[in-house]
Amino acid sequence: ADRAQMQIYEQLGYRTLCTSTATGEGIELLRELLSGKCSAVAGQSGVGKSSLLNSIDPKLKLRTGQVSEETLKGRHVTSTALLIRLGCGGFVVDTPGVRSLDLSAVPIEHIEMHFRELADHIPHCRFPDCTHRHETNCAVKAAVEAGSVTTIRYESFCRMFEERLQ
Repeated sequence: ADRAQMQIYEQLGYRTLCTSTATGEGIELLRELLSGKCSAVAGQSGVGKSSLLNSIDPKLKLRTGQVSEETLKGRHVTSTALLIRLGCGGFVVDTPGVRSLDLSAVPIEHIEMHFRELADHIPHCRFPDCTHRHETNCAVKAAVEAGSVTTIRYESFCRMFEERLQ
């Protein structure tokens, strides 16, 4: 993720951290954050979760794939979740990568609850069953237009909503 994308999540109250297994950026801080805790790494296939853990604790020697010169992406290698004891103390679960999120277990009317920045606006919509996509007097759409909800996150919400309709 680039720094502009990270700022979106920082403004929502999430802690973000830039790391690089190539340069070592952020590795020491991440090691400190994981130390003495039970954590999990999760993300898309081939993004470098195991490589990141190897950087945190080189003794782990977790299996990793090569980065493709064509796509500049890693290859899916981890096939099962592994509970790993870290040398700095604590445990971490290295999870297999995800290719997509299955939202089928989330009722369509609850998708909005997974976008914390929408919560304050939803009660102010004109219609109690507002889908925040096409209705008039929608407080969420007004918040997007005013810039208090980012277009990127709103479009992500809309995509998830549309996927559940199909």
